[in-house]
Amino acid sequence: MKHKYKITDATKQELIDYFFGVEGLVVGYRIPADKDRFLIWLARKRADALIDTSKTAIEESQKALKEYISFVQQAIDTENLAEKSALYEKADNVFKRYEKYNRKYDLIEKKLDKALGISKAMK
Repeated sequence: MKHKYKITDATKQELIDYFFGVEGLVVGYRIPADKDRFLIWLARKRADALIDTSKTAIEESQKALKEYISFVQQAIDTENLAEKSALYEKADNVFKRYEKYNRKYDLIEKKLDKALGISKAMK
């Protein structure tokens, strides 16, 4: 069986988690598992971490977009030009933050696609 990772790719903490971690109600250490099983566990653990990071980036992106829309709406509703200008400047800063989170999400998705073995043809 061919794996993306090798045993040497695992961090010390990942090895400890796998061989001595608590899984279910079993406490103590795990009976040494074969190499393939460990590598499958390692790939799944890292993919799960990427998924969690991806979710966080999406949430932050959406939060920034809502804030941007709010500032633009306030700027449209106000009559004072100085206040309108200040609101548009705030909206611009928030939009930059929104774009930053989208770039972060795109990078994470590329890593996740690679980790899960999803090719462009499948999309």
